[in-house]
Amino acid sequence: MQKARQCMPNATFCKLWQIAYLTAPVVIPWEYQRLCDRIARCFQRFRTVFMAMSTSEISALLTAAFPDAGVQVGGGEGKYQVLLISTAFAGLNRVKRQQAVYKVLNAHIQSGAIHAVNMQLQTPEESAASA
Repeated sequence: MQKARQCMPNATFCKLWQIAYLTAPVVIPWEYQRLCDRIARCFQRFRTVFMAMSTSEISALLTAAFPDAGVQVGGGEGKYQVLLISTAFAGLNRVKRQQAVYKVLNAHIQSGAIHAVNMQLQTPEESAASA
């Protein structure tokens, strides 16, 4: 039986799933489970490394959604820190501010390109007061 030793391209990943599926009746259950677990870990690593967005892509999305904003994005490999200073946040509580940003990023979070986002969302007045 072929083993998944390292993260592989998508075609090889699909081939391994076919092997696991076709050999399921003849493989000892714990070996089958171990193979499936290894394939799942490999695919997660593949998604994290190759499907993650760059900080400039996230910055461009946020700048398009909040044109008057000052945007800084840091991090990588699916985990990002966002500092967003915009007048659009005036009068909104923290939850409403985060919901506005998640509305922009949600499709990428669901696809797995973004795994985690740490947000600092401020109005220009709040930013000036904290500086």
